[in-house]
Order: sequence, then C-alpha cells, then structure tokens
Amino acid sequence: MTPNEIAEIQVQKQLNDCVDSFESFRFNAGAGAGKTYALVETIRYIVKNKLLDLEKKNQQVVCITYTNVAVREIKERLGSSDIVLISTIHDRLWDVIRPYQQELVKLHLEKLQEDVKKTSEELLDETNTKFKKYAKLSDDQKTEFKFFAMKHREVYTANRDANAGEFKAAYEGVEDKPIFFSDLISNAQHFKEVVKRLYKLERYQRCITDIESKKKLKVEYDSGFNSDRLEFMKFSHDTLLEYACKLFEQYPMLQRVVIDKYPYFFIDEYQDTNEKVIQIVSNLYHAAKKYKKSWLVGYYGDTAQSIYDDGVGLHINAMHPEVMGIDKVFNRRSHKQIIDKINAIRNNEIVQEPIFDDRNQGDVAFYYSASAEDKKDISLGFIDRYRSDLHNDESVKRKDIHCLILTNKLVTELSQFGDIHRVISDSNIYYKDLNTKLLSNDLEKLHPSILLLYRIIKLHKVMLNDCSTYGDVLGKMKGRVSFADAHDLFERIRLLKSLNLGEFVVALSGEIEEEKCEQNLRLNFLSNLSVNLKEDDSAKNLKTYVLNKVKELMIASSSGASSDDEEKRKIDALLNIDLAQWHRWVDFIDRKDEGKDVIFHTYHGTKGEEYENVAIIMEHSIGGGWEGRDKLKNFFLKIGSLNKENTSAGEKEEVDSDFESIKNLLYVACSRAIKNLRILYIDDIGDIRSGIESIFGEILEWKALIK
Repeated sequence: MTPNEIAEIQVQKQLNDCVDSFESFRFNAGAGAGKTYALVETIRYIVKNKLLDLEKKNQQVVCITYTNVAVREIKERLGSSDIVLISTIHDRLWDVIRPYQQELVKLHLEKLQEDVKKTSEELLDETNTKFKKYAKLSDDQKTEFKFFAMKHREVYTANRDANAGEFKAAYEGVEDKPIFFSDLISNAQHFKEVVKRLYKLERYQRCITDIESKKKLKVEYDSGFNSDRLEFMKFSHDTLLEYACKLFEQYPMLQRVVIDKYPYFFIDEYQDTNEKVIQIVSNLYHAAKKYKKSWLVGYYGDTAQSIYDDGVGLHINAMHPEVMGIDKVFNRRSHKQIIDKINAIRNNEIVQEPIFDDRNQGDVAFYYSASAEDKKDISLGFIDRYRSDLHNDESVKRKDIHCLILTNKLVTELSQFGDIHRVISDSNIYYKDLNTKLLSNDLEKLHPSILLLYRIIKLHKVMLNDCSTYGDVLGKMKGRVSFADAHDLFERIRLLKSLNLGEFVVALSGEIEEEKCEQNLRLNFLSNLSVNLKEDDSAKNLKTYVLNKVKELMIASSSGASSDDEEKRKIDALLNIDLAQWHRWVDFIDRKDEGKDVIFHTYHGTKGEEYENVAIIMEHSIGGGWEGRDKLKNFFLKIGSLNKENTSAGEKEEVDSDFESIKNLLYVACSRAIKNLRILYIDDIGDIRSGIESIFGEILEWKALIK
C-alpha cells in the first residue's frame, strides 16, 4: 500500500470520527478524488455501527443528490437498505413536506394571489405595446370586454392558432361585440395576448375561490412537468423549493420532526445545490444546536466544479461557515500529466496528486488554429487525426474519443442535429439556458415543451423497435385495456409514414382520436406522454395540444409581438425538421453511445464522467449571445495579466464571477480525461498565448500537422 493510499484511509477515518461525534462537516474533493466512494463508505460505516440505535429510535439516514443518475449510482454502490433514504433533493423535500397539506394549500393560495396581482398589473401597463389599447379602456369597458371574452371563449380556442385574417374573420359573425372591439382586434396578436391573460386570471380566480370555500384541500408536486400548473393545484421543481423554504421558516416544529427522524443528513454535490436548500439545512443545523439534539449534516462536493447558475457554489462558505472542512487531495482517476494541468486551472488550496505511483504515462497536447476554414470542418479534421493516432498506438487499449465542445451550435452540428439547435435558438429560451433546456441529460431540466417533444420522439423510436413492450408505450396502466386493441393501435402507428415531426404528430393524433381508439387505451397512451388534454382548454386533441406547446416555446410572450407570418415561420421551421435529426437528438439526451468511436458532449454534460481519451474544442465565445462573447478569451487574458502581476488567480478581489464560472467549466472539462487529452483552440490566440501557456505549456499550431 502506497503512502498516499494510507493517507486516504486517514481521510475516511476523519469522516467516520465526525459521524461518531455528530460533528457536521464539508468534504471537499477535487475531480477524480473518489467523492462518491467516500460518501458511500461513510453511509456504510453508519449502517454497520449505528443500525441498532437507528432501528430502536425509528430513525433513518438521508442522502440527497443532484440528479436521478447520481441516485441510481449511489444505490447501486450501497445496495438495498430500508435505513438509508437516497433520492434527489426535490423528492426528499416533497416526502418531508407533503403531509402538511393545510399549510401547503395556504402557500399555494398566496402564490395564486401574487400571480393574479402580477398579471392584472401587466394588463394595465400602458407602456407595454401588447396591452396598451386594453389598458386605456375605462373600467366599464374592461368589464364589458371580459364578459364578451368569457361568453365567446369557444371562438378564441377554436381559432387561436389561425393567422391574423382568419382569426379576425372568426369574430365577424359574433353578435354583441363591444363598440371598441374593432380597434382592440386590429392587431390580432396583441388581442390574443390580452385574452390569454384574461382566461388565465379567470382560471386562477376560480381556483382561489375553490380553495377559500374548501373545495380544494390538496396540492401536488408534479415531477413530470417542468412548469407550474397552479390552477390544477400542481407545482414543479422551483416552486417546491420555494414552498419548502417557507414552511421550514414559518413552522419550527417541522425542523424538529426532520432532526428527530433523520439524525444523519448527507448532501452530495453540495456546490450544485440550490441556495434555498442550503438555507433549510443551515437552519436545521442551528435548530439542532438550540435543542441540544444529536444531528449531523455532511456536505460532499467541490466548489471548483460549480458550473450551474442556480447552485450555491462558493456562497456556501458564507451561508454555512460553522461546519468542519475536510479536504482530500488525491486523484484516483487521472495520470499525473492530466493532474498537473487541472491543478494549474483551479489554482487553490487543493493541489491534487495521483494516488497510484504508476499513473505517470499521460499525454496532454494543446493546439490552435486561426484558419478561416469552417469550424466544424477544422474540428472534424482534428478528431480524425486523433482517432488515427490512437488506432496506430498499440499501447492504447481503448480507442474511443469523447469530444467536449464549448458551444451548443458546434456540438449539435457535429452530432448531426444542428437544425434543431438553429431553430430553437430562435425561440423564447434565453441563449444562456439553451445548454440546459435543450441539451441536458437530466430530463427534469429540459424546457417543458421540449420535454414533451422528447417524449413524442422517444415514442416514435420505441414504436420502431420490434423489442418494445406494451409497457414501454402505455406505462403503468390504469383501467382495463385489451391486448387486441393495443396490438391494433401499435401496428397502425408503426405503419405511419412520417418524414418530419409535424407529420408524425398529425398522424399520431389521428390514430388516437376517440372514434378510432378505445377510451382506456387512449387515456393510458396520453398519460405515458404526460399529456392531459383537460388541462388545456383549447386542446381538442393531441395535435392542438402539441401545437400549443410548440407555440409557447417558439413565440415570446414578454416582449413586442411578432407578425403572424413570423410566428408561422418559426413554428413550421420546428415541425418541418426531419425525424432522423430528432432521433439523434434523443440519443444525445439519452447518451446512447453504443458502437460510436467518437462521442460528442457539451462541457456541462460530462459532469461526473470519466473517459480514457478526451478531445476538447475551445473558442473565444460561449453560446451565440453577446453575454457569452469572448468569455474564454477574457479568462485567458485575465490569467495572463495575473501572472504578470505575480498575483494568484485565486484572489477573490482580483477576479469576478465570470472568471470563476469559466475556470470551473474548464476544470470540469479537462478533468474528465484519464490518460490522453488533446485540446484544439479554433480562434486566434495572439493576445492570450501567455495565459494559455501558463496552464497548458507548449502550444502547437494545428496547420503544421497537415501535410
């Protein structure tokens, strides 16, 4: 056993000693240090040594982590145990607060009322182009128009997706129109935005009345949706954190319940945990001290790997400073040559070293190309050379390359679904969020409309697979469904000849119409897509439901409205993308890498992964928006200036949040490599050469390799 392995055992002993003394701690471990191993070993120590006491007191161990993937990994390593509860943060919080329905309904009512106030104020905003005409109506005129809109709701819902001329024509035969109606509908899109909000207010007000009259007494967290449906007494991830935080603040007894029930509370990947969760846990810690209760929180993670905007990151130092810090500096993953580079990137108190003496055969090479050639072509040429070198090297056992791309545009082009990114870049998703809402491997983080498209394309792939089962298509079935009916429906769907998304949605919707599909079969089919037509009063069938969701995705509702022709162009562009591209997108989300010798990833998408051979493509900017422009270039410029001033890049007074976020992203990307790492910078590096060299050493020109 090497000295480093002996030292690693001592670090684990520190964690176990904290368990014995109920000393809360923060375990800081760099990439490849074996953080998950340490977490699992700590829990095993509790199960082995504290089991009888926990069973006697009817207590359990809680372990919460960031994703369902991490949940499965920890469960696989730990094995089955009723004493240990392993889940995502959201699932555990919901399990804790779900019994307190009276208090939750009160919070839900307050949120509805706040939303009603906000929407009402929006409608009265004369400075907003969309609402200006409505806002200038008198109170009596507003009342008159509301009554008209409610009375003729069917006209709106039947024609909501029609173009401006058809939409206006639908109202021509309607009687009792207000005298000011023609002026209000002169801009059909503005008219639609006003009416949409009036209907929302009506639904919310009706729900508020039902709550106040005790007709609705229960709310539900809906993990299948990424957005709230407040009027149906359902809410999603962000609102769950909001409600949980308020409940723990308003009802101290809830803190006592958690402290008494769960004396050991572990948080995996603490740096990615929302600040609301850290605040809850910090309050639990102080409450346990106040009540003199034996309670421990153990944070496991690394602030240098904080790459999500909603994670606590370095703020944990201020939010929960009282816990003991335990650092682990050994790296079990990478060879020394890789470790030296990632140490230079993070440049803080954790300086890693390989735990095994023989991890000293790594290879790191940094290239640049300032060619005017297309970046996609340059990248493919670079990867082809890397692939050729690996195949010609008999000492390399694994030949596959995992290629990390900085920009969403390039990764989607290389993964052959570039049209999807191009079209959705024109949607109302802020470009900074595209990486998460379009490309996240964690389905809960996808945009709600994109998640629906994922489920539909996944269904199409399942239906084309002869090995698929009825459960794959219908999920957990409710009610009686005959084998013959299901078989008949599946065969009809398999025979659909659709070239693009729009054609498939139209054809699929037709196959599950009530007159063609048995009711229970239809309901189970839609349920497995998480589609509830009753929750969209304008959705007569699956086709209109999907079109409505696509419109919500593609048409911005917060700024000036676009023309009907522009809206139609955006929606058609999405629906006309061929199914083969959508299939490749789903494979990217699902990480279906079988048989591929080159697998493309975003930097964010590789968190927690490790690969023998890594290629990284860098360029000046991140994303396509102005906020991401030259972010990586500015990082290396700053590194260069800090080195000239003989100043540490870790001094917080010298760096800003952009610098820290890029440093973390670069650290996460480079630390995925086990042995071989090649980097290509596809922009001019003249101004940033010194910054790059201070981390990666020698820089080679890529053109020089092409003979």
